[in-house]
Amino acid sequence: MKYYMVRTMYNAYDFAKDGVVAVGWKNINFSSYTADIASLIKEVDETYYKDENISNQLKGRKRNEIIRFMSIEKGDIVVVPCGDSFMIGQSTGEYVYQYSKASEDGYLYNQLKVDFILENGTPLRFKRKGKNTALTTKLGCRGFTVLSIDGDKIKHEIDNLRNEQKDLSSSTILEHKEELENDETIKKIHKSLQNYAITSLEAHGVGFEKLISKLFTSCGFESYTLNKQCGKGVADADIIAIKKSLLGDEFTSVYYIQAKHYDGNTSNHGLTQIKEFKNQIEEQAANGVVELLEKDTSLNISVDINNIRYCFITSGVFSEDVISSASENNIILIDGERLAKLIFDKFDDLGEFKYQLGFIKKYEQIS
Repeated sequence: MKYYMVRTMYNAYDFAKDGVVAVGWKNINFSSYTADIASLIKEVDETYYKDENISNQLKGRKRNEIIRFMSIEKGDIVVVPCGDSFMIGQSTGEYVYQYSKASEDGYLYNQLKVDFILENGTPLRFKRKGKNTALTTKLGCRGFTVLSIDGDKIKHEIDNLRNEQKDLSSSTILEHKEELENDETIKKIHKSLQNYAITSLEAHGVGFEKLISKLFTSCGFESYTLNKQCGKGVADADIIAIKKSLLGDEFTSVYYIQAKHYDGNTSNHGLTQIKEFKNQIEEQAANGVVELLEKDTSLNISVDINNIRYCFITSGVFSEDVISSASENNIILIDGERLAKLIFDKFDDLGEFKYQLGFIKKYEQIS
């Protein structure tokens, strides 16, 4: 019996309710290659990674993730991160390629059936807080779809939770109920972000940009929307967010953000814009320092080039091509589901934007 972490990149809980974990590469049916993984890897390479600009390192990482996923056998233990929690199940060994309600937005059709630990008929979610540090570190490895879990201490912790079939760190049923209700609210926020017709955000994406700017402000940044001609040619960023340091400009952090409103898969145009903008900023660096003279923000500071980050945020879903290219260019991606979670966490600090998205505060007492 082996142990694996499988990160379903979005809607993890909905997939778990269907009794599966899911991965991408939607144009290939993995279940047709269970007896010939070498041929599957060749097909994936030819379909997704022929571009010579994709590094061998990234190709190798993706190959290894697929090999690990297809190596999960009947009886193996599967741990699935889900927000601040995780779920535990046992593989049935059955791979399927199928449409489900959970997969309709991002097409995660390649799935493995898993028997999850259930509570009242739904997958039991274990809090990460209070668990073995090595386990929580493994669950927090963003960007990796499938990882092997080694180490006796981690396995022992997982086995204890499986045997108890309850969350040893959870104190009340209400806490679990609240978490499930929070998940439903996050899904509603995501739907609102994707559908302008049910919001009162300013039109043409302006309201979306202002919402993201306000989100960064709520996290302690000075944040501004930028002039549409801030870059040369196709290069463009919509927002600049700055976290100043009392130690001086050289310790100040800066984020340049490209924001795109999409319903469904996001095109690569926004990524192209922020990539070109990144190149433009780096060309301006002298001795590793960039002078920020943003006329929209009245800024006049010098920033270490290593303290500038570039981010592409969408209300939709990123394709495998966008994810691969962003990884190659060290650009942070935040998709609609993750953005909805960030907004939920800062809801009470967003002022009018909460109402523009169509939400009011609700109090409920459970007797």
